[in-house]
Amino acid sequence: MSSSPKRERDPLRTGIFGLVLVICIVLIAFGYAGLPFWPQGRVYDAYFSDAGGIKPGNAVYVSGFKVGKVQAVGLAGDSAKVTFTVDRHVAVGDQSLAAIRTDTILGERSVAVSPAGAGRATSIPLSRTTTPYT
Repeated sequence: MSSSPKRERDPLRTGIFGLVLVICIVLIAFGYAGLPFWPQGRVYDAYFSDAGGIKPGNAVYVSGFKVGKVQAVGLAGDSAKVTFTVDRHVAVGDQSLAAIRTDTILGERSVAVSPAGAGRATSIPLSRTTTPYT
């Protein structure tokens, strides 16, 4: 009876497999949804008469619940364009309203979205937005 020799494992393959496994475990443990390269939800733009102190990282609320955050603030002609994300399960219709509001006594700002309309929107025009200074 002869036994066949055991095949040695390739250390490079084993190392790569181990590294991929560790990365997967870390992503799951720390919540992969919070990573900057992972899609955070649906992206919308809202146009305001002025930025009202809003900045990237500020919260976005629907019915008092935090459902997203401001990604960018910039100029679009004579308006302030606020780009924000909203969780995928939240419906923002084509007649939705948006308002910049002051949340704290220290002046922390947020965007409050009031969903309306049956269609799907990607932006909220200037006519359906308000700022804290109007």
